Amino acid sequence: MYGLTHYILTLPYIYIVQVYNSEDRFAGYKGVRDITIKKGPSGLGIMIIEGRHTEAGRGIFVSDLQEGSAAEQGGLQIGDMLLAVNRDSLLNCSYDAAAAKLKQTEGVVVLTVCTPNLKEPGDESPGAPATPGAG
Repeated sequence: MYGLTHYILTLPYIYIVQVYNSEDRFAGYKGVRDITIKKGPSGLGIMIIEGRHTEAGRGIFVSDLQEGSAAEQGGLQIGDMLLAVNRDSLLNCSYDAAAAKLKQTEGVVVLTVCTPNLKEPGDESPGAPATPGAG
């Protein structure tokens, strides 16, 4: 009717970027933090074990730290639960899968960890012993 043979609609490109926020992703865990360390020639200096924590559940935990290692200096502690390696989740990972992910890392490594045994205000009832067997 109007002599219009075609119509071109130009729209701008829309990019959707998912922002990673470890606090949201791991909100149910105590003491979540990122530890950034540089992997040395002898590795990260950590030993891991697959286990189960009463509150945190099944996961990969730090069982030992090499004295003076970058991991120790970065604040990693025995008993910490590894939640992710370079933003790659370790939740529901087997020991073998977690060990492989840790071995594949190079250079600067970001470990997302939590401290399941962290005592937060109000965790203990008044007058309760501070350590097992104390009393």
